[in-house]
Formats: sequence, structure tokens, C-alpha cells
Amino acid sequence: MEYYLPFGPEIQLGQPFGARPNMSPNPPGGHNGDDWLTWIGVPVRSPGYGTVIHAGTFDSTYADNFGWNLNYGGNMVVINMDGDFEPYFEFGHLLDFNVKAGDRVAPGQIFARTGNTDGGTNVSTGPHCHVGCLPWNFNLNSNTYGRVNPRLYMTKHWVPPVVVPPAELPKPKPKEWDEMATKEDIKDALREVVLEAPVLDAIALTILKRDCFLVDPTGKTGEVVGKTSLAKKINWMAHNDAQTLNLMTAIGSALGVKMDELLAAHLPEPEELEMSVPALEVGPVSGSEEPVEPKDG
Repeated sequence: MEYYLPFGPEIQLGQPFGARPNMSPNPPGGHNGDDWLTWIGVPVRSPGYGTVIHAGTFDSTYADNFGWNLNYGGNMVVINMDGDFEPYFEFGHLLDFNVKAGDRVAPGQIFARTGNTDGGTNVSTGPHCHVGCLPWNFNLNSNTYGRVNPRLYMTKHWVPPVVVPPAELPKPKPKEWDEMATKEDIKDALREVVLEAPVLDAIALTILKRDCFLVDPTGKTGEVVGKTSLAKKINWMAHNDAQTLNLMTAIGSALGVKMDELLAAHLPEPEELEMSVPALEVGPVSGSEEPVEPKDG
């Protein structure tokens, strides 16, 4: 598994792993970690996915940790990387940190800032961050206290992910004549056509030209109305041919168009379309405009 270095390329390595063997406080095998030369407050990034197992200071007796860490490191964070055979990474001399034991960290996540907490060794020459590495099968009795070179695992710098802006949504392509249209496509097309004034006029004229028997809609008599307006004629037609009108009304309703609104908006005024029906010799007409006067005798 490859892990990220905790800093960018602008941060230089000071005392590397294995340097200055037997020079106090280094173990016989030399420096047991990498010291990165920083200024105070540099962000420290997680090398990968893992769990924080320590965040704070250690005592001076090895009693509270399995890695023989001491308070020389000042504020320290130890992360157990995910996996059965993955290492532990230690980060020392921190100014502060924003994690606690049990917290999860992700690659590149900032979990601390570098400081200058010497811890009492009196050998620090300035702000730096100590980075140590315990492999999964570490042996604390080695000449570097079980540590190995962190850069065996940390092989690359963190590069923030590039945020690619969403591509411009493609403009809807008009359907070709032979492409399958959806139901909504058909309704949109019909609505667009039906709402055109010439088409509405044609619908109205179709209604007006139909044969219409002007008889009593109650069916009680066969009487004919002598004079009627367009509205009355449509009502008579609806009585005699309700199925057709209902079908047209249903189509208009499905398209969001009301037939009465279409007629009101696109037909001439009713008084201009009044029609006369020749009077029939059928005796008194109930409801006619000119009632028949009774004859004497």
C-alpha cells in the first residue's frame, strides 16, 4: 500500500531515518524516524485511511502505549492504517490537533499543525515534525526501537483532487421525423397545433356545419324552436350527438383546453350567427318566442 507524505514538496527533510547512530537521544541504529523542517503551524495531512489510536502526550514510563513512546515527542498523534498488515504512523512535536482516539481519518485530511514541542531532550534546533513508522510485525527490541523508514511506505505527495465543473448540459436535440415520440411529445404537439387560431376556427366551423335537429331536448315533444342562437344550436347538437361532443371535450381536456373557452375566444359573436327556421304548421309551440293566440269559436 502506498501512502502520502504528510507535507508538500516545499517542506524539506532535516534529520532522516537512521541518521546519527548512538548520538543521544537516538538509539544505536540511528534516528528512528524522519524530522521534517517546518515553521510553526504547518498543516499535517493523513497518509491514508486509518484510525487514530492516540492524540495527546505520553508519560515517561512506557505505561500508556505499546510503542515505547515517551513525552519527548510533546503532542503526538498515532494512526493505525487500515488493513491487516499495514503500519502505524507517529507524528510528534505538534502545536495542536483536531482528532481524538477512535476518530477516522482519510487520505489528505488535515489532522494537526506542526509545532516546536521538544519534550525535554534539549536537542531540538527549531520547529519540526517527527514522523515515525511501526510496521505490522514490529519488534521494539531492534536497534531503532522497532521503527522502520517511513518513506518505505510514504512514497508520494498529497495532491488535492481536481474538481471538474459539470459539463454544460447538452441542448435537447429535435426528434427526427422517424424517431419514436413519447405520449408527452404527442400531447405537446397537439396542444401547440390545437391552440392555433385557424385550427380553433376549423373546429368551431365543423361543429356548426353538422346536421342539427332542433327538437325539444327533453324528448317530450317534437316541437321545433323557430329561432336559435349559436349557443342554443350547440346545445341542441350536444343533445343529438353527445357522444361526438364528449369525445372532442375529452381530447381538449387531456390537452388542458376547455371547449367552451375555445368557442368563446375564437367564434364570432352569437348574435351574428342567429338562424331562422321556417315556421311549421304544427299547432301551438310550447316555449316559442311568439305564442299562438287561441281562436274564437
